[in-house]
Amino acid sequence: MQRSDLSTWHAFTYTQLYPAVLGSMLYDVLHMSKVNPLRVLEWCVTLFYVLDYLHLHSDLRSDHPEHANKWDTLLDASVAIVLGISYWSFSDGSVRWGYGLWLSASLLFLIYYAVADWRRTSLNVCCIGVTSMMLFVGWVLCYWFPRERWKSTLPAILAAAIYCTFIFLVKPRYKSRTVGR
Repeated sequence: MQRSDLSTWHAFTYTQLYPAVLGSMLYDVLHMSKVNPLRVLEWCVTLFYVLDYLHLHSDLRSDHPEHANKWDTLLDASVAIVLGISYWSFSDGSVRWGYGLWLSASLLFLIYYAVADWRRTSLNVCCIGVTSMMLFVGWVLCYWFPRERWKSTLPAILAAAIYCTFIFLVKPRYKSRTVGR
């Protein structure tokens, strides 16, 4: 295998990496014992990841080889890894690291939407920017109220809700753009 072989990395990212991380998250999150702030954060990251996965496959069609692009594939693989580590950080009780990594993934989304002309719209950048700000607020609340974890869950819930709204607002816009890409 050559490191520069885009088709191999593309196939690995969309057929192995994304489903593996998603499977790990779902396996863990579906074994719910009780509701607590860490579980809520895990659910929010999982919802975020599921929406991203569905958005990549159905709206952006990133999983199709004819849409292969080394930068998109690299960013998508990075998002999968960072969101996975964020989830596992929350699972291990490290809220600050979890939020920091989730914020990093959101900033990767900003890069992703700012790079390509056909993705760069004020609605995209605004929604992802507000999501990033919510995650930053959650991260700051972790430092201000380290023992009161419920206070840090509200920004996560809002970030997941904003991203969910973004995906369902954006979905019709990309159908026509990706067909001729």
